[in-house]
Amino acid sequence: MNRRSSKVALSATFLALAAAVGTTIAGCSSTQDTAYCGDEQRTILPAEECEDDDGGAFIYVGSYGGSTYRTGDRLPSGGQKVAAGNSSGRSNLGLPARGGFGGNGAKVSSGG
Repeated sequence: MNRRSSKVALSATFLALAAAVGTTIAGCSSTQDTAYCGDEQRTILPAEECEDDDGGAFIYVGSYGGSTYRTGDRLPSGGQKVAAGNSSGRSNLGLPARGGFGGNGAKVSSGG
């Protein structure tokens, strides 16, 4: 009877599985970014401008250094940009596919 070797094998398998799950969870941690409505030059527009599909507004999502911006301010570079009318692009950023997105400065969970 070689029971000891099966316990060692089971323990080793369990530890390997636990390590793989831990690595996967660590790699999928979500972060909170901030969403803003803006024009092509990154100037913040009223959030309502991003509710329509008129082709002139974009939604920017990023951390932006944790700063808060107001209508008329210019966002720094970085983050991601999607046309306000691009429903699949909005969904990929964790935003509703249509309509409002929670207003300028809304927190968006991203990651996976």
